[in-house]
Amino acid sequence: MRHDVDANAAAAMRRLAANRPAQRLLCNVLCLWHLCPRAACQRSKACRGREPAACFTARSALVPDGAKLCLFGNIALQGEGVPRAEADRRLAPQAAILDAWAAACHEARGKARGLP
Repeated sequence: MRHDVDANAAAAMRRLAANRPAQRLLCNVLCLWHLCPRAACQRSKACRGREPAACFTARSALVPDGAKLCLFGNIALQGEGVPRAEADRRLAPQAAILDAWAAACHEARGKARGLP
């Protein structure tokens, strides 16, 4: 299963090859800044690198599958014309995983900086 999720996520990122702002957005939604060694990304809690696709490729395997399924499932359902409320309903379990992942990234970053 993991290979399928990662392969589909990588394929989606390749489809966005000419659209760096969209790649950066995907990296930000998945909180890859938390896993990035670049201080600029960590400080801003956002992708600041020149190659967001390379960062995605290097780090997305560390993101929970459910989080990736939520993001890329939403993109796929929007492409199929599924209404937002229906997409939210279908992806609710994955959305909970994405939310928990994002919260954990923000909390860990705060602790690393000595914040309560």
